Amino acid sequence: MDDELRQALGEYIRGSTNFVLVAWDPATESFCLNQKAWLEHSDALVQSVPSDSPCYAFYWYGGSTSLFVYSCPPASNVRQRMVYSSFKYGFLVTVKQMGVDVHVKMEVDSLDELSSAAIAEEVEARAAAEEAPRAAPTTQPKFKRPAPPGRPRITPSLGSS
Repeated sequence: MDDELRQALGEYIRGSTNFVLVAWDPATESFCLNQKAWLEHSDALVQSVPSDSPCYAFYWYGGSTSLFVYSCPPASNVRQRMVYSSFKYGFLVTVKQMGVDVHVKMEVDSLDELSSAAIAEEVEARAAAEEAPRAAPTTQPKFKRPAPPGRPRITPSLGSS
């Protein structure tokens, strides 16, 4: 991860910017800043994310929900898709260590999935999941061991004769 991206993520944490677009630089084999901006509305997110190559994006939705978007168009280069999918977890761990808390994660392969309605649905689904009471874990019956080899299995008899 380059210094420019680290600085942009710092601004994202502080709220100086609400959108950061991350790209893979094959020359340095690291993630770098592609774009940072202040988007007035979530509809602008569709125009800011590239439709021909994979990317990671961070966006403050509604000023209070940090959204991570992993966009991977099917028309993109196979190597790029492999790099982004392979590094997603490690990248998220790294940015979390930097202080970026991601509230909602979205994976899209088409920019149609990044509409305001789709984003609102994802955010509401997460909020509903957090508010729902957690069910008590169900206990499963214990596994019954098979009889050791060479010994007959003893089954309880139902009646005595």
